[in-house]
Amino acid sequence: MASVKLWACVNPTEDASKVCEGLTRISGLAPRLDDNIAVIDCNHRDLQIFHHLLRDEEILDTARSVLEKGIHSPEEKISFMLNKQVAFVGRISFPAGEEELGSIHVEIQCNGGELEDIINWLAPPTEEGKPVYEKDMPPLREGE
Repeated sequence: MASVKLWACVNPTEDASKVCEGLTRISGLAPRLDDNIAVIDCNHRDLQIFHHLLRDEEILDTARSVLEKGIHSPEEKISFMLNKQVAFVGRISFPAGEEELGSIHVEIQCNGGELEDIINWLAPPTEEGKPVYEKDMPPLREGE
């Protein structure tokens, strides 16, 4: 099972409940606040809302590119950022770099070759903007 962590710093000028709401709107989960950092720890099954948003917004090609660029091979990890303000309205935007008010950071830690399966499930290749195939969500492993 892939473990997933989403987090965003809450700046002194920001309303913590709004930062938390942004995380909730893209994940469906309520974050906890740890020293002015909103954090969600979950697994890949909890990325279903994110999965659907990528399709609703028709940004699969961009998402696939961001996921592939975020691969850290030896660790079998994918990391990328999302725009906090856009997440607050329940949408997805991938910033080019850390934003002035900070970004939402996402880290997906894969196990035993799950990396490609997770990417293909979240953002399959497309032709003319439509997925070439839709993969089922990677299963949880026995005992997880």
